[in-house]
Order: sequence, then C-alpha cells, then structure tokens
Amino acid sequence: SFYQRLEELEKDRVFCRHQMNHLLDVARIAYILDLKMNLGIGQDLIYTAALLHDIGVLEIVRENSTFSYHREIETNTYEQHVINGHNQLKEADIHPAVRQAVLTHHERLDGSGYPLKVTDANINMTSRIVAIADVYDTLTMEEPGEQRLMAFEALRKMELNGYRRFDAHILMIFMRHAAESLLQRSVRLNDGRIGHVAMINKYCVYQPIISLGGAFLDLGKQKMLYIEELL
Repeated sequence: SFYQRLEELEKDRVFCRHQMNHLLDVARIAYILDLKMNLGIGQDLIYTAALLHDIGVLEIVRENSTFSYHREIETNTYEQHVINGHNQLKEADIHPAVRQAVLTHHERLDGSGYPLKVTDANINMTSRIVAIADVYDTLTMEEPGEQRLMAFEALRKMELNGYRRFDAHILMIFMRHAAESLLQRSVRLNDGRIGHVAMINKYCVYQPIISLGGAFLDLGKQKMLYIEELL
C-alpha cells in the first residue's frame, strides 16, 4: 500500500525530513483544493496521488546525497523522477489516475512540461491539482542552504506565466485560498515598516492591503513597495 511505501521512505536515511515535508504539504494543499472545488475526485485518490507524486525522486536522491529540489527542478536529471515514479507504481494495485498524476504532474497545458510534452486534454484533473500544489510548495519550502520565496512572491511568480501553463480555474481558486490563509499575518515591508495583512486585493492577490497602525496601504497601488518578509 502507499502507506507502507511512505514508511519505507521515512526509514530511508537519504530521503530527508525536508523532502518528506514536501510530500505531506503537497498532499494537504491538493486535498484542500479538491474540497474547495467540489470536483468529486475522491479525497483518498487526490491525497494518495499527492503523497506519491515525487516517489521517483528517491532513486535520484540515493545516487546524489546533496540533492536539492531548488537546484535540480529544471535539470534533465530531475525530469527522470516522473518516469522513475511511474515505473515503480506500474505493477501496484493503485488507481490509474494516481499513476498518471505521478507521471504527468510536471506536464503543462501549453505543452511546455515533461516528460511527454502533452497538452490540455491529455492532463487529468488530479494531475492539474497536484501540479499547482507541487510548484507552490517547492517555491516556498525550506531546504538547507537554499533561498526560498516568501509566500506572496511565490504567488506572483506563479501568476506570471501560470494562466497559460496551469489550469486557470484551479490556479485562481488556489491563489485566492493561499492569500486568504495569510490574512492577519504580520509582515515587514521593503521600507522597514511592520504591519499586518488586513485585506486581500481580489484583482491582485499577491499585493494585499496592509494595516499600518491607523492607516491602510494598498500595495496594488504602490510601485515601489512590497512585502519583504512574513513575520
């Protein structure tokens, strides 16, 4: 079962805590997205697909103990992990949608993904959800010696090319949910001032309205100001 496989991963010394956290975080995000969208995919199915989406990374990590998601994500070596994962699950008694999500969670609707370069109609809904959850968590995850993005900056980066690469409807729902989860968080602006997220700008979720004492600052109208750090 996938639970037994996860136990094996946890026992493998080279599959470090950060990578296990990535699997669990992606599963949590995908699970919430499925609930929010009421797609009827099935909670067990979407959670299983997300938990196993990077199972093929283990083989790469065993050969490279200094593996980093941030440094390897765009390399040819890293691309092999989706094929590794699919092959590992080929004979498993598991839902076909899970195997497809493992294989295609790096495919993109415009054909710019890998390994098959397929487009829109050939990417199932489970893969589309896992893809968005995976990218966000990779951008914001902690890894030794690597610089992660602050949450609002990750959302900005995902929006930049996201609407042609990801499912636009899922991406919009995810970005709104992710931004709303940061309401009331304390932040430091790039000019040093500290405030908290008071309201999400529905036209630009990564530029919220910040409360600064008795004043409010709409970052969507400020070209020179941005959130530098979540506190």
